[in-house]
Amino acid sequence: KDHIPKHGKLWNMTREQMEGYVDIINVSCQQPLEMLSGIFWQPVDVDALLIDAEGLDGSILNAFLDLPHFQPSFIKFEKGHLTREDQLQVLGRLMEKGYDFSTKGPDIIAEQHKRARWFSPGITDRINDWMQWTPWWFQSYKRRATNLKQSA
Repeated sequence: KDHIPKHGKLWNMTREQMEGYVDIINVSCQQPLEMLSGIFWQPVDVDALLIDAEGLDGSILNAFLDLPHFQPSFIKFEKGHLTREDQLQVLGRLMEKGYDFSTKGPDIIAEQHKRARWFSPGITDRINDWMQWTPWWFQSYKRRATNLKQSA
């Protein structure tokens, strides 16, 4: 509840005005492995990870990086809410796992340099656009259907 009103300036609103639009809603949370198991995936099945969690990006990314065999080709997360120390810690972990990274606006983009050579130029923008407009359940369904078709 404390974080969202900070974005009031985006809508020309004061913090107090923004607070009137913020409700606290309890949601269930899952650890990464529990979430992946719920859609019958293993960490190795993840191709891309996009995180926008308003200040929790570093914690979520670290939880995924803790999973054995988790090395998607593409990771995108917000750096703006991370302290400098947290940014350095996360980037260090990404470097240890073989990622190259760059910044784009408020985001850090990390790509596996072992697999990045298979990507054509501009793939980061295409993945970003596709992920932004495609619901996660469709992406999961489409990927599973493709895998089943290839194994048949």
